[in-house]
Amino acid sequence: MKRLVLLSMLLWHAPSWASPSIDLELNYADTDRAMRFSGRAASVKVGGGGLNLNVPLWDYGTFTAGYGYGYSPSESASFLSVTASGSAESDYSYFAYEKAFELSDEWQVAPFWSRKSYDLNGWLYGDFRGAELVVNAKSTITFEDVGLKIYYDFRPSVSVYAGASRLKWSLDSAATGTLATGLTASTKVSANDSTTRFSFGVETLISAFPLQLEYSQASLSSDVKVMMRQLTASVELVRF
Repeated sequence: MKRLVLLSMLLWHAPSWASPSIDLELNYADTDRAMRFSGRAASVKVGGGGLNLNVPLWDYGTFTAGYGYGYSPSESASFLSVTASGSAESDYSYFAYEKAFELSDEWQVAPFWSRKSYDLNGWLYGDFRGAELVVNAKSTITFEDVGLKIYYDFRPSVSVYAGASRLKWSLDSAATGTLATGLTASTKVSANDSTTRFSFGVETLISAFPLQLEYSQASLSSDVKVMMRQLTASVELVRF
């Protein structure tokens, strides 16, 4: 009898397990103008689509890991006072953790951490004084957030949230240009800083599929301040 009582107590206090899920995510971020560092310009224009694996850790929050790919058929950059244009592709990795705490039936507060890193590679073409110019541009852009979200449930199938986070960002960009004559030149830009990012989102159901839409913005510092805006949409594909 004592063993049955002890077993029932262990089961009663055991943390609950929620099912892992896979989401399809689409994201795009851009700045209102190019960032400038000591006369050199670098643009922040990233995005793509990928899959996220969400793993609930019992009552301790949810961990997310994701990977995605992006392609842009029309990109341009200034190099040797020449505008070169072409295509670029990127891939990104994504990791996040979030834990929600209930304040009432309608309100929740959720501390969160996330890190998304983009690796971009593009081949651009232009003309420099009658000679063909080929530019290989590579960039690594990383965003890491630590912050808090506040959720409000309108009804069981619709909730909205607002968030604020401390955003640490870094940019490493390099470009190498080669003329048809064989002359080669290169330039590099590296920068990092921290700022505040604000986000607003909605979570709902579309034909029984959970959907999340989020808009965020942050001011990034360079020789000139720029505003970065990001849109993210994710829909649950499968739950195990």
